[in-house]
Amino acid sequence: LTAGKAAARGFDRGMCLMLQGKIRLERQDWEGADHTLRAALELFEERDGREGIGETLLLLGRSALRQGDVEGADRLLARSREIDRQSGRSSLTSPMLCAQAEVRAARGDTTGALNLFQQAATLADAMSMPEALWRAQVGAAARHHEKEHYAAELACYETVLRVIKRICTHIGDAEQQLRYLGSGDRPALFRDLQSSVRDLERAL
Repeated sequence: LTAGKAAARGFDRGMCLMLQGKIRLERQDWEGADHTLRAALELFEERDGREGIGETLLLLGRSALRQGDVEGADRLLARSREIDRQSGRSSLTSPMLCAQAEVRAARGDTTGALNLFQQAATLADAMSMPEALWRAQVGAAARHHEKEHYAAELACYETVLRVIKRICTHIGDAEQQLRYLGSGDRPALFRDLQSSVRDLERAL
């Protein structure tokens, strides 16, 4: 029983560290995020916490990608994908597809990236994962823009707006939700998104 409690405390500590790592990623504190996430990963690995291992590897992969280490990100994501496959879970699949899409985009494979973003969006929608859905749609919109598919880009942004509005209504505090979405100035992010949609509508 004592050992079980110790393992549970270790897992909880790992989850706390992982959440701290997420916050540091949002703040673009790459060094702090990597240090915290690797500490979380060590705790999860000690206790064979596959759920924590998979998500922490995914976050480390995103961090590597943001820092320009595309190959390192790909290796971390491959490990996360294998953990996810072994555990039989699916909640990481859409975020994983988004991260893999970003790797392809960084390598200049716009078509491959777009396909993965679209798969991620379809899966997130089917699983009622609004945050994953809007992130996938934003990624798809950027790839459509690169291909000059402006009508498709507009459709993606309109979906993003609907998702954000739905989440805001559900929570009942739009400002709180805007703080939750992405990094930087959330209200400005939302206004910029609305402005982009209006500009695209006028251009089409």
